[in-house]
Order: sequence, then structure tokens, then C-alpha cells
Amino acid sequence: MPQQPDRSLQPKVIIHCLVTVDGKIEGFSPQGIGLYYQLAGQLECDTWLVGSDTLLAAESLPDTQIHPADRAAEPLPAVASAGGALMVVPDSRGRVRNWYTHLQGMDARGLVILVSTATPRDYLDYLEKRNVPCIEAGEDHVDYRAAFAELRSRYGTLAIRTDSGGVLNNKLLEQGLVTGLSLLISPELAGKQHRGLFRTLEIPSAARLDMMSNDQVGEGLVWLRYRVRN
Repeated sequence: MPQQPDRSLQPKVIIHCLVTVDGKIEGFSPQGIGLYYQLAGQLECDTWLVGSDTLLAAESLPDTQIHPADRAAEPLPAVASAGGALMVVPDSRGRVRNWYTHLQGMDARGLVILVSTATPRDYLDYLEKRNVPCIEAGEDHVDYRAAFAELRSRYGTLAIRTDSGGVLNNKLLEQGLVTGLSLLISPELAGKQHRGLFRTLEIPSAARLDMMSNDQVGEGLVWLRYRVRN
């Protein structure tokens, strides 16, 4: 039997999202985006978990300029021992490659990729060439519990905040890893054509939340913070 990760090494995980009143993570006006990132700093998380789908969607925006270092496949600097948050991206399929592009302006102390045993060998070789460290956890998909324990052991991660869509949010909740929710509610209704905060959430029983704070911020936005009872 494989040895199970020590639960005492599990960092806190906070899902931080900007959503509409009807729970959509897109289809809102840009007025709350700057406030969303400002409030993220108040969560005091040392690690930032970004979904690979989120990064690929950012690459497709018309104003995104690919960094010259990505075009030349230049190596990235090593992870610093101090500074900003550590940027962590799960990418077991090996789809994201424009790392300088996504890191610019983020004030991150470095980048770590989460992979699985199913990750293509050529992608692992590519990460090594670019000096991007990775953590292998899980078989077909990333085992987040094992990966987070390794993040704490290797990089000192104590608290993780997410910047992702409904798929990654689902996985973290279904695996019982989420300790808190931070929701910035924009005073808008986006409609069913837009993606929601959670996709098809499958948890064994109803999750109870304890309200930590609720504040009106900006122009008509509300910031809700909950503790998840695991």
C-alpha cells in the first residue's frame, strides 16, 4: 500500500473568486477585477494556484503579447527563497508553455508545475530545459492532497489561494481540501450561457460553511468569506 501523505502537512486552501449574483465567473463588467486582486492580497496566502484552463484562456485574449523569452524557450530564474507568492499550475496534460508571459507583473517568487505519471515525457523534458520545477503526484490526474503536502515540505507552503474556473474548484472541494471560500459578488446577473463557480459538484454530503465576514466594498460589491467545515 502506498504511504498516505501526513495530514498535518496540508496547507490551508482558499477558493477566491469574483462572481455575479447568479454565481457566474464570467459575463461581468471589469469594474470588480482590480478590487478582486486587491482583496486577494488580504488573504495572506503564500502560494497561488492557477488553473491551466485559466492561463490558456488568457493567452487567447486579443491584447495578450507572448513574451520574447517564451518564443525563444529561455530558462526561467530559479524559485527564490523569499519574495512574492509562489505560482503553482496543475498541468498534467502538458498544455501551457508561455511561462514568462503569465509571470510578468505577478510579483511571484517562482513557478512550480504539478504533473502526474501520465504527463508526456517530452513536456517534462521541456520543463527541465526551461528550469521550471515540477511535482509529480497522482497517476492519470494530479493528486492534489499529495501535491500540496509536497509543496509544504519542499517550499514551505502554508496557505494557498486559487485563481481558477469551476473544474479545479470542483476537484478541490470534492477531495475535501478546501478550508475557506472568498467570494467577491458583483451586482450583476450573467445568465445561463456563462460558466458557473462550480460545474457538477459531487460531494458525499452537504458542506457546512461558517460565515467569517461580509463587507460591502467598491461600488455595490459584497465580499463574503466563509470557513469550510471539513
